[in-house]
Amino acid sequence: MTKKKTEKKDSYLGDKFLKDLTESISKFSVEAKRNNGSNYFFSGSINLQYAIERYLFNKLCNDNKTFSIFVKSKSSKRSIHIFCFYTYEKIVYQNLITHNKNKLYIWNFSLIGRVANGFRIIFSVLRELSIFRKKQFSKKKIFFFIESVKFLELLNGLHLRNKSDSIFISSNKAVSASLNTKHISNYCINNFPLRLDIACLNTKLLFDFKDVYLVFEKYRLFFESQKKIFLSICAEGNSVENSLVSACAASLNMPSLCIQNGWAYYPHTGFRNLQFTLFLTWGELFSKYLELYNKAQKFSTIGNLTIDFNSNSFRNNQKKRTFVFFLQAPCIFISDQNYKHFISLIILTARTLPEWKLIVREHPSYPLSDIYKAELSIFPNIEFMAPKNFRLNEVMQKASIAVAYYSSALFEAYCFNVIPVAYTSDIVENFPADFFGEKSIIEVADFDSWKNILMKLKNDINFLAKQVKVKKNTVFPGLKSYPLDKANLIINKLKLNLK
Repeated sequence: MTKKKTEKKDSYLGDKFLKDLTESISKFSVEAKRNNGSNYFFSGSINLQYAIERYLFNKLCNDNKTFSIFVKSKSSKRSIHIFCFYTYEKIVYQNLITHNKNKLYIWNFSLIGRVANGFRIIFSVLRELSIFRKKQFSKKKIFFFIESVKFLELLNGLHLRNKSDSIFISSNKAVSASLNTKHISNYCINNFPLRLDIACLNTKLLFDFKDVYLVFEKYRLFFESQKKIFLSICAEGNSVENSLVSACAASLNMPSLCIQNGWAYYPHTGFRNLQFTLFLTWGELFSKYLELYNKAQKFSTIGNLTIDFNSNSFRNNQKKRTFVFFLQAPCIFISDQNYKHFISLIILTARTLPEWKLIVREHPSYPLSDIYKAELSIFPNIEFMAPKNFRLNEVMQKASIAVAYYSSALFEAYCFNVIPVAYTSDIVENFPADFFGEKSIIEVADFDSWKNILMKLKNDINFLAKQVKVKKNTVFPGLKSYPLDKANLIINKLKLNLK
């Protein structure tokens, strides 16, 4: 009995790692301030603390070596501790020195590395000075900062309504190239070179967090080069770049706006300490939950901008026999084995219910491989609807049941009166299945449980409909008014205040 309990606890390692990492980064900030003074995170007058926290979170979350050592620990009392400064390890951020007893130790800073990296940065800056050019957009009042093409659908509707006043500012050349193929006017900020400003240089910050500092310098110089006040708009809000945009805007008394694009089942580092002038959310429930971790952030509820509220999306879907399976990208929660397991889940469904249709939707940042596509294509009842070809509206209008590990699409499915099913096997221990109220999302714990559900659906297509309570008009507001119009009104108000 005891053994069984331990196995269950150890099956949610990604979940535990995420939560421990979030808490350890908060402790790291406190320790850094205590050991190095309150100005440690400042570059000039700009506080980069929250950008640095996001940087650490993203870097350690994506570091498979970090997670693998965490997994190998046999203790059920695993925890993470990030050391703060002045160690003698040669490689910054990457070497995991040791893990002892119940703690995974991560040493992030290097006296040797900080000197070497410092010289490299200075030479790089001096090289770029020779080609320094300031690019100004004199007629533009709205800058859409886009770091991924997946945000294009969200932001393009607003861009089209303000075309003469707005431009996309892309964060890398790949995004810029993609926007160019779509004939969308944009400027790649990575073309904007650096200058060495000794007056604003925090040498500790530069050497300890060179990646954050370099990106910050580009944004700061870009903001200053415009010589005017403009409105900065970005999506999601949880990235390092989002944090840098809001910090630069605040330092120059410029307004910044962020728009909710998804939903994390757990409010990790990326969704804490937001610093935008205004954050637009899908609904009051989302605002209230985020407020718990963002005391200084102002929220406004407008609805989901990617959902067409004027369509007939909200009719009763339960007479249709159609699943939509939302694939996720592998990460600390979803191993390659988990990903393969979910493909097996789709295959099982297609075989068990041949009279049902199955829609497979790949993740926008992780296309379905040719091998898996070939495995699924042999079933005539499977259809592929990739994000690059089909909007979420089109997918949800066809479906009656949505299945995913923990995708924010499950929360959106609820809005479409599509039954949301969270398949949490070995992934998330405490998925918020009651987020919208009791029985609002169905949670399936393992493969056998899903088999049982399929057998019951074979006899009664409304079996799941009887298990879940989906209430229309209670999640996302303004079903009679298009959220894009609401967002545009807010943008116009902010735009009127621009000098």
